[in-house]
Amino acid sequence: MKAEVLTLTYQERLDVTPADVAFLKPLMASFQKLKRTLWQSLYGWPPTRRPADLNEFKRAFCAKHQISSTAYNSIKNEVDGLFKAQRELLETRLIEMEAKRKSVAEWLESNKAMVAKSLAKINALHEEHQARLLLKVAITRKKLHHKARKLAALQRKLDKIKGQMDLGSNWSPQVAFGGKALQNAQHDLEANGYANHEQWLADWQFARASAVFFLGDQGEKSRNREVKGTEALAVDLSADTLRLRLTIPEHLRGQFDGQANYSLSPVKLSLRTLAALREALGTTYLKEVKKNGQITFKEMHLPLSWRIVRRLKTKSLKDGTKVTAEVYYLQCIAQKRIESYQSCSDAGAIGVDQNLDHIAVGIIDRFGNPRDSFTIPFRPSENDVQQNRALIGAIAADIATLAEHLGVPIVSEKLDFKRKKATLKESYGPKVNHRFSAFSYAGVANGIKTAALKRSVQYIEVNPAYSSLISAVNYFGMRDRISSHEAACFTIARRGLHFADFLDFSAIESQKTPSAQGEKPLPGRTELDAYMASRPTGKRGHLWGFVAQKDVRSTFKSLMEFYSGGNSWLGRSAILGDLASPKRAALNYEALPSTA
Repeated sequence: MKAEVLTLTYQERLDVTPADVAFLKPLMASFQKLKRTLWQSLYGWPPTRRPADLNEFKRAFCAKHQISSTAYNSIKNEVDGLFKAQRELLETRLIEMEAKRKSVAEWLESNKAMVAKSLAKINALHEEHQARLLLKVAITRKKLHHKARKLAALQRKLDKIKGQMDLGSNWSPQVAFGGKALQNAQHDLEANGYANHEQWLADWQFARASAVFFLGDQGEKSRNREVKGTEALAVDLSADTLRLRLTIPEHLRGQFDGQANYSLSPVKLSLRTLAALREALGTTYLKEVKKNGQITFKEMHLPLSWRIVRRLKTKSLKDGTKVTAEVYYLQCIAQKRIESYQSCSDAGAIGVDQNLDHIAVGIIDRFGNPRDSFTIPFRPSENDVQQNRALIGAIAADIATLAEHLGVPIVSEKLDFKRKKATLKESYGPKVNHRFSAFSYAGVANGIKTAALKRSVQYIEVNPAYSSLISAVNYFGMRDRISSHEAACFTIARRGLHFADFLDFSAIESQKTPSAQGEKPLPGRTELDAYMASRPTGKRGHLWGFVAQKDVRSTFKSLMEFYSGGNSWLGRSAILGDLASPKRAALNYEALPSTA
């Protein structure tokens, strides 16, 4: 397999001395000022002022501001990352705006047709019914007017975004360093809790000078050219404290008696951070290099990047008074290189299905047969951001640890909720809209992926198309023991192991269960064979084409109503053990025999 690199960030709190604060404050202010200057030079408006030769510009920039090329690379890394984030945000806005415009246009078209249909039959109605229908038409026409205005506004915004996308690298995003909300707070000081402009200015200057970044260098012994001291951890395995030596930029050395380096106060590291640092320092690998037509192998190392940030933290005292203090944190950005997975697809797989109020998990064996399943409740609309972040981390860690114990990969559905969220107001009610808005599919998926890769467990993403409908048929015989979402997990896991989709009508035919509406019998093997045979020779068609038919899709969907609520994480003894907390599923891994 191709080696995969996982980037992880570890944070430790710094116990700074007054001397440390006196050093870090001007260092952060200088870094952020140079960052804003470089942003304006590389991505500012107009684009005609941007440098044509970046190498020549780098030399001139370093000489003018008296910084090293390594410091320039650190600043440019931050600036390039900010531009890339703005570009991705613009692409997301384009997708959302297109989906909104399409949704409003479809609403207008359907309601215009409804008004025309109502007026066409109005003469055949009783006078009382005519009055009620005319009132309904008048209300709808008023809505149509406002929707038409909204459609025009959306089209203007869409055209503007497309124009910005067409600029490509010449686009200049508008960025407020320090935060747009804080910037706008100066226009209404009292409403934002400021007594005067000086208080706001202090917060504004703090926000614009509160971090410094040091880019890693894999060629250095300490894996960073500007930050030294980490190499001691590789020598002394009993050490649990770190004393970093930071390089002072040349333009700041006059403030520190011409010193070239400054040593921070020792910081005590957690076991997790120590393990990550030692693993990064001790990891070496061979990279294929082609030089002068010959292929050689070069020994490579993993870089270590560092970031120091300061934040304002408010603490409540016993007498009720609140005290605000500056807190400094040290962040280590380390890499983990995964050469091989500890999991094996020959042992089975774990399928994960995300839903608005829970996460369903299903386990299959190496033959693709269902083995076990359970459901973990997760309702993000009922919690705040920090609570949801903690819950995602706990759930992801448990699922990844279970996969590690079983020695199987994790298979998840690959979905894009951007378009669905963009059409909420036109498609769903307020309650569902709120739940959709609070739901972070990417957050849960990234959490599970990161937890899996930390444990060298393979993470696979598959297309979940029609997985719920196919599972509703195939696992109908298990409907009293699992939920429809848990059944979908089995199909998702099978796709991750490259098993072909199938339809098994045996359980349905034995039950002779009609559709929920009782309109017509369920499509069976005969209809499927007829559909597949109707395709041209050599193009028999995918199973999805059969399921995608409107009548088949609606009938299969009715089967999902016969499934039970599933295996609750509270009541399962086969897979769930004692609860670690009221909202976390603590998995009892020993309850399941290993499939390895």
